[in-house]
Parts: sequence; C-alpha cells; structure tokens
Amino acid sequence: MSIARFIKVHDDSNRAYSLVGHPLNLDAKCGTWKIVYMDRNQGIANCHTTVFCAIFFCLFTLAVLPALELAAQGNLLRQVSKPKNDAENARSLAILRFHDIEPSLEGLSSFLKSIQPDHPDQSRRIERAREWIALLGHEEYKVREKSHRALVRMPRLPEPEVLAAAKSADPEVASRANMILRQIKNRQRRDTLSGIVEAICKTIMHRRLAGLTSELLATIPQFNDQYAINAIRGALAATARAEDVDQLRRAMASENRDVRVAAIEALVEVLGAESRDDLNTHVKDTDSHVRLSVARSMANLGFRESLPVLIELMNADGLEIRLVSNKTLRSLTGQRFQFFAYETEKSRQAAVKKWSDWLESEGATAELSFPLVDVKLELGRVLISDYQTNQVVEVNEKGEETWKIEISHPWGVQGTSNGHRVIATYQPSAIVEYDAKGNEVWRKDNVPGNAMGIDRLDNGHTLVACSSVNRVIEYRRDGTIAWEATVDGRPCDVQRLENGNTLIALIMADKVVEVDQSGEIVWQISVAKPLTAQRLENGNTLVSASNSNVAIEFDRKGQKAREIDLGVKCSAARQLSNGDTLVANDKFVRLVSPDGSTRWEVKGLTYCYGIMPY
Repeated sequence: MSIARFIKVHDDSNRAYSLVGHPLNLDAKCGTWKIVYMDRNQGIANCHTTVFCAIFFCLFTLAVLPALELAAQGNLLRQVSKPKNDAENARSLAILRFHDIEPSLEGLSSFLKSIQPDHPDQSRRIERAREWIALLGHEEYKVREKSHRALVRMPRLPEPEVLAAAKSADPEVASRANMILRQIKNRQRRDTLSGIVEAICKTIMHRRLAGLTSELLATIPQFNDQYAINAIRGALAATARAEDVDQLRRAMASENRDVRVAAIEALVEVLGAESRDDLNTHVKDTDSHVRLSVARSMANLGFRESLPVLIELMNADGLEIRLVSNKTLRSLTGQRFQFFAYETEKSRQAAVKKWSDWLESEGATAELSFPLVDVKLELGRVLISDYQTNQVVEVNEKGEETWKIEISHPWGVQGTSNGHRVIATYQPSAIVEYDAKGNEVWRKDNVPGNAMGIDRLDNGHTLVACSSVNRVIEYRRDGTIAWEATVDGRPCDVQRLENGNTLIALIMADKVVEVDQSGEIVWQISVAKPLTAQRLENGNTLVSASNSNVAIEFDRKGQKAREIDLGVKCSAARQLSNGDTLVANDKFVRLVSPDGSTRWEVKGLTYCYGIMPY
C-alpha cells in the first residue's frame, strides 16, 4: 500500500490528513525522512526518523501503515462524539457518584439493565414510589419531608401514581404531589434519567469500555430525548467490538428507527470498509433518517453509492434531513450549487437538478474528500467583548479566563480555527486580527460608520456591520471591498449563510432580514430592538431582543419556537453546535444547556455586547 493511499485529504497549506483526521507532515529534505503527526492544535504528537532509519521507514510503510488504516477506519463517524476533555469526564463521574452508580463496566451495565421495562427493579421502583406517596400524609413532618425528597430525587418518577395522589382527598398529600410534579419539570438535567444516561455514555466513551452493546441497544427505545439518544449512539460506537457484529446486524432490522441508526454507525465503526454490503442493503430503508445515516457512513468511507442517495434526500420531508444532505454533498464533492433547504419542493428543484446533472456527468470520476469535515469542530472557547473596560477576554469550557487583550471599545468578536481572534472596534471603527500570543497580524482601519458585528468568512474575507451608515461590507485581506449592501435600520450583526445570502440584525428597524447577493430582502421577521441574530442548523433564527429579557428562536414563518429568559436585559445570544446557548447581559455571560439549566456564568462585566463560541 502506498503512502498516497493512506493520505486522503490535502488543504491549501499542503498538509496531509490521515484517516483519523490528524494532519500528517511528510518531509524528505536532505535525505532524511520525517513523519510528524500533528494534533488539531498543531502540537507534535510523534517525531521523526533520521536518515539512519530510512530502511525502517520503508518497512513501516509496507507493514505498519496498513494496520493503522484498518484501525482508523473504525473512527470515521464519531469525530465529535468523544468527551471533550478531562473536565467533562469529571462532571460525568460526579453525576454518577451523586446517584450511587459505580463507573465500572459492571456498575454501568447493572444500571442500564435496571431501567429496562421488564427488569424486576422497575416493579420495585413503582412499589417504593407508592410507599413514599403514602407517607406524604404521615403525621410526622420529618417523614413527610423525607418521602417528598425521595420522590423528587427519583430519576424516573412513576407519574401516574403521583398524578393520582395529586387528586387525593387528603389536602397534604394532594398539595405535596402537585408540588412534586412541578419540581420534576424544573429540576436540573443531572437529576433526570436522560442526564444520568448521558453521563454513563460519556464515561463509556472516555474509557472506551467494551462489552455494553446489548445494554445500550436496549436503552435507546426508552427515550424520545434526542440529546440522550445521540449520547447513546456515541457510546455504542465506542463499546462495540468484532464479537458484537451479529447483534448489530440484527439491531439494524429493529422497528425502532433510532436503534437502526445507532446500530449502523456502530457496525461501521467496527468493520470500516467491510460494512459496504450492509450499507448497500440498508440504504433502501423506508425512513429518511436511516437513509441519511447510511449515506453519511458511505460518504465517510468514500463510497460513491452515497451520492445519489444524498441528492434524493435533498427532497426529503424533514428540513434537517435536507440541510444535512446538502452539507454532506458539499463537503464530499466540493461542489456548491445554490440550495435553499427551507424553500418549497418546487423552488428546490433547480438545485436538485444541477446536482443530478453533475452526478451523471462527473459523479463517476470526481475527486471525493473524506472523511467528512462538514461538522464544525469547536475548540471549546468563548470570546467576550467588554465595551466599557476596553478589553476582550476568552474563557474555556468551564468559564475560566484563558486569554485577554486590551483594545478600544470592542464590539463584535470571532475566533478562527487557527487560534486567531478577530475583533471589531466601535470607536475608532476598525477590524483587528490577533494571533494566539496577542500579536496583531491584520488590521482594517477607517471602517465606515461604527463597526459592530463581524463574520470571518471561509475565503478569508471579513463581513462587518457598519451601523451608523446603514451598510454591510465584505472586506478582502488587502482591505478592498469585495461586496456591500445598504440596509436601513442600523445593522448591528451579520452572518453569511450557506446559500450565499446574508443575515442582518437591524436594531432601529425592529427586524432581522436576509438579503441576497444583490442586496434585496428575501426574508424578514419583526422583533423589537434585535442586537444579534444567528441562523441555526435547523433553519431557525436565534435573536437577542435587547429591550426584553429573552433570547428568542424563530422558525422560518416568524413564529416563536423557543425562548430563553434571562430575567434581565438580553444583549447577545449564540448557540453552540452541541445545543447549548450562550446568552449575555451587560454584566454577565451565561452558558445555558438545552433544558435551561446554567452550565457556567462569567460575571463582573460592564458593557458586554459581543460573545462568540469557537
């Protein structure tokens, strides 16, 4: 096998990427072969062989690299499934300790088995709940309180029994039962069964624990919580081994869609390219979610059979299916036909036809880029601008400060994949880029009006909202203007969308608009004093309404899909790829989980209007 076969993707900097997604640097200068594996933060993981080891390198190429490739093929799908760091693993272990779950193979297996409907523990759980409910009316206050707390702490409360107690003739029992029902709706995720299972799954992934395939497959149907299901899928891919292949194949015929998807991903993790026949069989599944999973698995392995399936799925009923199919095709082929996933089927046909024509003319020979890199891999950092104190700080995934720079009246901020930070200053109006050490590496002075929101684009250009002159400008690296649009209403935030349009928050016009390349408004929603706006992966738009206490998620029809209430003025809102949401007030920044609980909070700010995860 040649080195060329091992190397799959090259970027503009001539780096090569191995199948496991790490840059691979090959250097043959001065008769010395050098192999340097680089991690995603550019840290050297393994060093080089010298000229005296050239023979060893040849043997390595012929004997070791094939084994590495086979091992790597099992890791193509789960690029973002592993726990990010030791801190996240520590949080998971803390949840398990709180619920008296031993984080060993036996302990995790025992708990997962105990939550199955046919397990004896389930009937005992209901009996315990009935006993505690009966004690809610006990004559001793301490007994009533203890029973109350025990019911609230149950990860899966038998609600029918509590609902019946809420109608009890005993006013004490009825009052406490109703209070319990309210409390379980508002409790933190760590106290729910979903939160516990997520902690178990993260522990499995972190420790790569084998031997839990049966338990995880049986657990999936117990949930309709997509976050918990996604965690189980990641854990299943981590725990599955060659001896589980037959069981995974049986699960691929399950009536439960999520079980089929999880089994497919785990099978590919185990077999790699040898799963081709299985994938070709299940690509005909009646459910579009399963077909998408199969097609992405094929794409990750470089199988061209994925192309017609992905093109077909661009007309699927589900908006998310269409969005992911389009993103996968773009990543795999490099083609970027304009496609509006949220438009009507009739409106989408032109783009689908272009894809179909491309497939017929070039699909058989076109170069494919895999494994897929279309999923945004965040570095776990958050940039925060504090306008009044003239500084920008960066915090890590725990909310701890890791970087800071002083700069006059900062507003919009953005981090880049190479660790640089781009900052828009309101006064003087400018855009400045710093490297990881705080050195200035690029600057655009004399930006018209007052620079507010920014968006560093994939092509290296920078999009900026010039509020006081009602303009949005795209600057090239040489400082010249590549594109601009005039939009009345003081633009204060901008985002370039996948379809080439631009999303703009207009604070004085009380609306968020989407403009096309000609500057014409093609979509808009009304919202009082929007300061930030972000188009989400599901097609919805997240907006911070600065004259209210909420961040609002709007669907394509302008209807409210979700609200996050800060209790005080909301100055900014950004959603992370994992579903968490950053929200800011003048005085603080808070990271909120999908269930509304606070993960961390940064206080002590004076005038915060710019936040950005990266």
